[in-house]
Amino acid sequence: MFRYDELITERVHNRNFLGFSLLHTAEMFLLVYMLAHFWNYAFFITILWAMAFHLVLDMIYLLRKKAFFVRAYSIVEYWIRKKSMIHHGLDPDEFYEEMFELSRASKN
Repeated sequence: MFRYDELITERVHNRNFLGFSLLHTAEMFLLVYMLAHFWNYAFFITILWAMAFHLVLDMIYLLRKKAFFVRAYSIVEYWIRKKSMIHHGLDPDEFYEEMFELSRASKN
């Protein structure tokens, strides 16, 4: 995980890079909020606050790296930004394909 983070940090200012983490999206926060109202309120609200605290720490880290907007904070935002990048001749999947190959090579 730490090596992966180092590789991301090396690329955050690359125009081809667009960060995405499903568990850090607005849609995931909405899902946990809805689960709180329909299932176990205390448990899921606690999870929601923990997620919010974690996300704030991530945002502070990205601000310090001057890379706040390198990550998409919504699935919809990611989809729109990815389409725009592809339209402008960039390859937002390049980093993830490279990480997949490195992961595959390390298993062999």
